[in-house]
Amino acid sequence: MRNLFFGVGAFVALSGLSLQACSSDDTTEPGSACVPNQAIVCDCPGGKASNGLTVCKPGDSTVYVSCECEPTSVTTTGSGGSGTGGMGPTCKAEETKCSGSCVDLKVDDKNCGTCGIFCKKGTACLAGACECLLAGQEYCGSACLDISVNVKNCGGCGHDCLDGACLGGVCSSTEIAKGQDEPYGLAVDATYVYWSSAGVKNSIYRTKLDGSTMPELIAGNQKLPHEVALSTDAKFTGVLWVNSGLADQGAAVMGAKVPSMPITLALSAKDSVRSLAVVGVNAFWLNQKMGELWTADFSGVVPATPVKLASLLSQPWDLVADGAFVYYTTYSGGEVRRVGAAGGTQKVLVKGLGNPTGIAIDANYAYYATENSGEISRVLLDGSKVPDVLATMQLKPAHLAIDAKFVYWTNYGTSDTDGSVAKVSLAGGDVIVLAAGQNQPLQVAVDDTSVYWTTFGGKTIMKAPK
Repeated sequence: MRNLFFGVGAFVALSGLSLQACSSDDTTEPGSACVPNQAIVCDCPGGKASNGLTVCKPGDSTVYVSCECEPTSVTTTGSGGSGTGGMGPTCKAEETKCSGSCVDLKVDDKNCGTCGIFCKKGTACLAGACECLLAGQEYCGSACLDISVNVKNCGGCGHDCLDGACLGGVCSSTEIAKGQDEPYGLAVDATYVYWSSAGVKNSIYRTKLDGSTMPELIAGNQKLPHEVALSTDAKFTGVLWVNSGLADQGAAVMGAKVPSMPITLALSAKDSVRSLAVVGVNAFWLNQKMGELWTADFSGVVPATPVKLASLLSQPWDLVADGAFVYYTTYSGGEVRRVGAAGGTQKVLVKGLGNPTGIAIDANYAYYATENSGEISRVLLDGSKVPDVLATMQLKPAHLAIDAKFVYWTNYGTSDTDGSVAKVSLAGGDVIVLAAGQNQPLQVAVDDTSVYWTTFGGKTIMKAPK
C-alpha cells in the first residue's frame, strides 16, 4: 500500500527571492512542527526562515518552514521539466529542477513527488511517494508501523481495534449471539441489534449491542423472515421485517412495537418477498417471483393496501430508499435502477453487470456490489456519469452498509471458511479487512464504533471495530 507524505513543498519565485523547503535530518523538516530554539538550516547559502529567522521561536507552531535565499539563478520547475530558466543546469526529460539542481521526483528522498517533500528516516522515495523500508509497515502519522499487529492501526492507518487485539492486520471479532438458525436480516439502534432467523425457528430476536444479554424473542412463528429494518416515526416506533413466505402463504411486511405483539402491516399476493427499506411510515419491498417493487403506508389502518411502483424486473435483489426515490438491483437483469418513491418511469443507472447484489446510498451516490466481478462500485444517483470502481477481487460480495467515510460489505465466500467483512473509503483506495474466516456472512450494519453482521452458515451474530 502506498503511503503519501503530505506537505506543501512548492518551489516559488517571488520578488527576486526564491522560497525553498528546509530539509535536514538535524533541523526542521517539511511537515513537522517548528521546535523552539531549533536551528533552521537551509539548502542555500545565507538561507533564513521566511519570517527572517534562523532559529525557531518558542511558541511558534508553524507546521511548514520555508527558506528565503539570495537568488543565484532563475530556475523553473515542472513535472518532467527540462528548461534552464536562463541559468543553471539543463535537466533531462525525466528530471525536475529543485533548488537549482536536477532531480528525479520519483526517487529523490529530499524531493519526493514534489520539490521539497522530504522522506523521513525509515522511508524512501518510491514512485514519487515516501514508502516505509520494512515489509509490512505503513507510514501512519509520523512513523512507520507494523499494521499487522498495531492495535491502533490494524490493517491500515487509523483502524483502531479499540480494546481488541490485532492479528494479521485484522482486529478480533466478538460473537454476540450464537446457535441461531440461518440468521439473515440485521438492524441496529443505540441499544440493540435485531435479526431474523429464517430457518426452523422462523423468529425475530434482539440483544444488547455488546451481547451481554440472552437473545430476546420479539416474534415467533413467522414465515421465512428475511430483511429487518427500524422505524422511529412517531406513528410507529419499532422493528419491521419481511416474511418471504412459502407457496404463496404468509408473505407479508410485519412490525412490532416492542414489547407488543407483532402486527401485519401489508400482505403480499405471492411469496418470495425480499429486501426492505423504511422511510417515515412508508415501507418498500421487492417480490422476486413477481419481478415487482411495492410500497405501503403503514401509519393508518393495517394491513395497508400495497401499491405497485415497478414491474418487469428480472430477479430484483436488494433496495434502498430516500424521500424521493427507490434504488434497487436486478440480479439476473444485471442492472441498478431507480424509480420515484410515488411511482413513475424507471431509470437504469447502470447496466450490463454480472449479478449485482447489495446496494446503499448517500447524498450523492448509489454504491453497489457485483457478485461475478467481485467489485464494489458507485454511480451518481442520477446515473449521469460512468461508475467508479472502489474495490476489486472480492469473493462474492453480498450486502452493503455505509457511513460518512466508508462503504462496508460482506463477502459471502465459496466455503464455510473464506467469507469476510471489509471496508473501503467512499472514494476508493486500500481495502481493509475487518473480519476473515467467516462462514457465509450475509447482512451487515454499522453504528458509530462497530460493524455487525450475520453469518448464515455460522449461525452467529458478530461484531468488530469498524
